[in-house]
Amino acid sequence: MNKQTELVKVMTTKLKKVREYDTIESVAQLFEKHDFHHIPVENEEGKMVGIISKTDFMNLSYGMSLFNNPQKDIYNRALYKTTLVKDVMSKIVVSLRPEDSVELAARIFRENLFHALPIVDDEKVVGIVTTFDLLKFAFR
Repeated sequence: MNKQTELVKVMTTKLKKVREYDTIESVAQLFEKHDFHHIPVENEEGKMVGIISKTDFMNLSYGMSLFNNPQKDIYNRALYKTTLVKDVMSKIVVSLRPEDSVELAARIFRENLFHALPIVDDEKVVGIVTTFDLLKFAFR
């Protein structure tokens, strides 16, 4: 494994993104349909302004867990339709560039408590690298 390999060679490029003024309902649909745990958030100009994780989403929706299932689902659906992505997303996001190294990404993961790094070129998300991507790269 070459630790200086550029992230462009290991990042995921088939991304789903949401806009900051979308409702959480769109996030719920994406997490339901796809097997990923992080969604980059863009503004109207397509520039990255945050990221929403499955944990962020679950913390919001499971806030109604005191109700029995039928009520919880009703409240969650209403919550999803009225809550904006910008109110749930992480706004301070560490990002890297496509030419940054696997070693740098690994160091950032090791020193922090998150598991995904958006890959940004000219303020636009072009990919994402996760701890799982680095494990796949290391053991290929």
